[in-house]
This record gives sequence, C-alpha cells and structure tokens, in this order.
Amino acid sequence: MKKNLRVMELMLARHNRGYTLISILISFSLFFLIASLAISHLKNLTNYAHADVKKLSMTLLFLQQCALSTGKKQILEFNQAQNSYRYLDQQVSLSNNVIFRAPPGAYGPPSHHEKKLIKPISFDNSQVILYPDGKMRPGAVYIADESVRWCYAVTVPVSHIYSIYTYFFNDTLGAWELMQNQ
Repeated sequence: MKKNLRVMELMLARHNRGYTLISILISFSLFFLIASLAISHLKNLTNYAHADVKKLSMTLLFLQQCALSTGKKQILEFNQAQNSYRYLDQQVSLSNNVIFRAPPGAYGPPSHHEKKLIKPISFDNSQVILYPDGKMRPGAVYIADESVRWCYAVTVPVSHIYSIYTYFFNDTLGAWELMQNQ
C-alpha cells in the first residue's frame, strides 16, 4: 500500500511539473496574442489618416481628369470646421480621429520649408480649382490624427508640371518625407 502511495505521489509530482510548463506556454501565448492585437490597433490609427490622404489625392486626380475631359473647371472645397471636403455633388468627411491640422512647429510647404506652418489649408479660399488645360491652383492641405502624432500633406506645387504630391511628417527627424505612390 505504501508502495502504491509512493508511486501515485511520484506521478502527481511529474504531472504538476508538466502542468507548470503548460501554464507558462499558455501565459506566453496569451501575452503575445494581446500584444499583437494592440500593435494591429495602433497600425489602424495610422492607416486612417493615410487612407484619407490617399483618397484626397485620388479625388484630385479624378477631378483633374474630369476638367480635361469635359472642358470645364472643377472645384474641390475644404470645410475645416466639419473636417470634410466637397466636390461635384459629393461631400466627403475625414475618418474619425482624423482632422485638418499642420504638425506643431513644422515648416512648409514640404518641398521648400519656407515658413512656419500655421494654417492646415493653404489653398486660396480653401478651394482647389482644376482647370480644363490640366492646371491646378497651387497650395497644400495637412491631415493628421487628433494627437498629431501622424501628419500628412497633399500639395500642388507651382510649376509647369501639374502634379499632386503626398508627404509624411517624420516627427523624429522633424522633416517631411515624400511618400512613394502606393
């Protein structure tokens, strides 16, 4: 009887060691699962501002093509108070937690760094006018998350080539970086 009791104690002791190893593995698995969810949520915050910038850039290219094909000027008008813009008969609002705002202390426009940015929309009368010859009124608009941790710029430079550029403000470097077309 004592032998059987001793064998059972050894089996339980062996079982308890395995249970500890399994519980550690489960704990690590849960920790990494929660960490990966937090990181993906953090990435989504940047993606909203980035997606809004891409949407605005594509809208400007679309309106440029409309102006060229119809022979009529097109207008995109920003409403900073409502965090939205309007073109044709469409009203587009920025995503939640995304606003028109320049990064504090940054200089711009991104291609020249001439003066300290104060206004998030530098287009005259908060309007981008796209003409039938392909020209656009120059200016810039700055879009950021509410904490201004991530800030982007959509610019139309003064030049003979009528292009739209998008920039990301690298807070660590304190400088604008031209984004590649994605």
